[in-house]
Amino acid sequence: MKPYLGELKLWWCYNCNLPLISKKCGICGNEGEKIGITPPGDVRIAFDVDYELINSTTTRAFGSEILERDNIALINKVPSDDFMAEVIQNGAILGSIKYDVKKNKYIFMPSIEGAEILFKKKKKKFVEVDEEAKESIIKGGSVLSPGIVDLDPKIEKDDEVIITYKSEIIAVGRALISAKDMKAKGVFAKVRRRKKKEPKFSFKKRNWSDVIEANKKVLESYEKEAINFIKKIRKKFSRIPVAVAFSGGKDSLATLLLVKKALKNFKVIFIDTGFEFKETVEHVFKVCKKLNLEMIYEKCDKFFEGFDYFKFVGRDFRWCCKVCKLGPNARVLLKNFGEALVFVGQRRYESSLRARTGRVWRNKYIKNQIAASPIQNWTALHVWLYILKEGIEFNPLYEMGFERIGCIFCPAQDMHELNRAIEMYPDLWREFKNRLKRFYSEEEIKLGVWRWRFSKKARKFREKLFIRKLDNKFFIEKKLKDKEKVKKMLKILPEKLRDIEIRENGVLIGAQLDEKGIKEIYTAVERAENCFLCGICVVNCDAKAIELKENSLEIDIEKCKKCLKCNNICPIRRFKVNLLEINLI
Repeated sequence: MKPYLGELKLWWCYNCNLPLISKKCGICGNEGEKIGITPPGDVRIAFDVDYELINSTTTRAFGSEILERDNIALINKVPSDDFMAEVIQNGAILGSIKYDVKKNKYIFMPSIEGAEILFKKKKKKFVEVDEEAKESIIKGGSVLSPGIVDLDPKIEKDDEVIITYKSEIIAVGRALISAKDMKAKGVFAKVRRRKKKEPKFSFKKRNWSDVIEANKKVLESYEKEAINFIKKIRKKFSRIPVAVAFSGGKDSLATLLLVKKALKNFKVIFIDTGFEFKETVEHVFKVCKKLNLEMIYEKCDKFFEGFDYFKFVGRDFRWCCKVCKLGPNARVLLKNFGEALVFVGQRRYESSLRARTGRVWRNKYIKNQIAASPIQNWTALHVWLYILKEGIEFNPLYEMGFERIGCIFCPAQDMHELNRAIEMYPDLWREFKNRLKRFYSEEEIKLGVWRWRFSKKARKFREKLFIRKLDNKFFIEKKLKDKEKVKKMLKILPEKLRDIEIRENGVLIGAQLDEKGIKEIYTAVERAENCFLCGICVVNCDAKAIELKENSLEIDIEKCKKCLKCNNICPIRRFKVNLLEINLI
């Protein structure tokens, strides 16, 4: 993920002790100071579950809680191997909390400001150095054993430590050896941050109503801009119906509220992938009922079928999004709208891909959907403050410790979220895990290796398609389930690929074909026998030659232009056939 996805929008009014999403405080009128958060800077509010996690982690390591439970706090997730986030309270970044996948534990890495708070409460995990060592550390050196005059004897290797001189904090870092193993010479701790200026805090007690009041004008201006955008786009595409894609997450909720204020006639689309949290499904129905909105509900039941076919699911192998979400979405549009303008809760701060997309686009898989995002330039804090301002109930999963709302065991989740999901759905995890066991060891599953299809561990499991010479032609060894279906599908192929003979144990093809030609034929065969009826090919067929029926995909060969666009757009092509290693032997 590229860290710079948009402007970093977080200031702090130290007079009022409030976070700001613009420079000027809406309460006192003073200008706030920019907070040096780590990009992408998608800051969110802290929930009770965050306070509990952070305070329990600092109590275990440093003997005391770092967050004031009766005061507001912010969380800023930062790029890392797994979950890692900066913790902000009272105008200071107090440090970062990180989940160590291998050790299955949370670690708190205090900043200078955080160390000030912890050290005042309890002298634990400290390393006191002499004056000479202090000067060396301030200039960029490490903590050497000869310069230590006192330390916590319970410091273990890899512990986060607070480095002091005459009880003044000068740095924070990580112990390279334990206190009991310290020798007369050598490096004891590696310094992570050094004190450059006096920490700045503001300790007034605040609540989220205060934060909303301080940012009220900014929120109103963002709302106005978003509503004007919605009306402008609606006017531009006035001939087609309007819908809002509501997934149950905060972003789509904010979008739904904005569209409701801007337009009168629209429908809500909720695609249930079949792997949704029950909390999400209940929340979506509850919101639509409360807002008196008509919802089109579509549920997919193809996930495990797809898993058995594609063999994997991963961050870089999201066939599930195509088959279980985009496909059903295409079907809904075909059945209810034909073509539609769909407002979605996409934001640039979520990923580099979304940052590049812009505010209006056509999904390459769903040609009959024009997507538009009113909140493209909002940060998570904008979204959360807007939701709180509107006073609408949000998905309870956020208060249970989930950063993002998606499928239950989505590979895009961090392991600390997946572990929560596993605790909530042990029976479903057992079924999911049994499939993972076909390709991964217990240790690999535990560490989340399966979340990347093309990791080094996963690469060795790639399927191979062996094609052997037979009668001076190439023969694909594949036992066919339904010869008639295959024959019918192969009629979409252009003339140059028609040298084919269907047999019970495979397909015999012309020897003049190259690897690409073989893959076109193999794709057609796989589509004939393993179609998930997702509908993506239907909306991408310019000739309107494909029709989606309840239990089958029908192709009008007379209308078919043999362009093979349906072959190339099919998830089976991308997530199955294109990955096969064809050995022309």
